[in-house]
Amino acid sequence: MNLKVGCNRSAIGTALGFLGLLTLIALFSVAKGRAVIEATLASRAIGLLIGAMIVMVSNLVPKLRPLNAPASDPAEAGAAERSAGWTLVLIGITYIALFAFAPLELATRISTFVGMGGVAVIAINWTWLARGTLFGGVGLGEPMIELSEQTLEKRKMIISLLFGLLFVLAEPGLCFWFPTNRRAGSSGPG
Repeated sequence: MNLKVGCNRSAIGTALGFLGLLTLIALFSVAKGRAVIEATLASRAIGLLIGAMIVMVSNLVPKLRPLNAPASDPAEAGAAERSAGWTLVLIGITYIALFAFAPLELATRISTFVGMGGVAVIAINWTWLARGTLFGGVGLGEPMIELSEQTLEKRKMIISLLFGLLFVLAEPGLCFWFPTNRRAGSSGPG
């Protein structure tokens, strides 16, 4: 099997898996809002699905090489991508463990900090790499190499998945820090 074909299959499979897990999360949320299933069960299931989603995306980050730019050091970019992948694996496993075994309120609070903290670690690492590339890294003074259409498509996909994951991880944190007052009897999720 050609490496490029395998990578594309893995990216498409991950994207479809991500969308499938988002669909399941939405179904559990709707079922919880309509009182079809118990709120605690739905919240635990959603937390477990988010953990699985994080682990799924973490496997794809180093494969798609989103930081591999012509002006960057390939070794540094690869290390940052692997670091991001392992950080996401740890976040996902933590989510799964918390929502499987910890009291729900504790799992919700801790997972918020774990998710946002992990994303912050990745952002700092990638920002540091970008800083080196922009202000004194490898490739300064060299002409920029045009990226292939396939490389651009891979980057678009991983960036979309990472932003989707960022939203999934940041939304509970925003709700935690900025709670809304709901009217008694409202049946929305949360």
